[in-house]
Amino acid sequence: MKVASPFGIRIHPIKLKSIHHNGVDLAARGSPVFNILSGTVVKAGESPSLGKFLAIGSGEILITYAHLSRLLVQKDQYLQPGHLIGVSGRTGMATGEHLHLSVKIWGQFIDPILFIKKLNEFNLNLLNRQKNE
Repeated sequence: MKVASPFGIRIHPIKLKSIHHNGVDLAARGSPVFNILSGTVVKAGESPSLGKFLAIGSGEILITYAHLSRLLVQKDQYLQPGHLIGVSGRTGMATGEHLHLSVKIWGQFIDPILFIKKLNEFNLNLLNRQKNE
């Protein structure tokens, strides 16, 4: 997926002022959205800014998927990585269709791209270790 708007300070496309973007926007058009970490759906709903969104918690990690056109899971549902959870969209405060992804660890937003890279490294190391045993 292509990053349409990175994590960090940016000019907000609707408010037209410099603010911190607490996630990353990924270009998507009616694309399936899959869960990236096992956890429980702690919020599933709609808000004026996020549109249709899901928040999935795993210990001290909270991952939010926003601006979805459809939610395919519900609150309190436990999910494994790779579970189909929704469809990208343009709901809420969005100028175009995309997926907004944010990651919070211990209450602090971190760059989701760095999180995914570290998660992939961990999974590759785990697979290599299992293969060598």
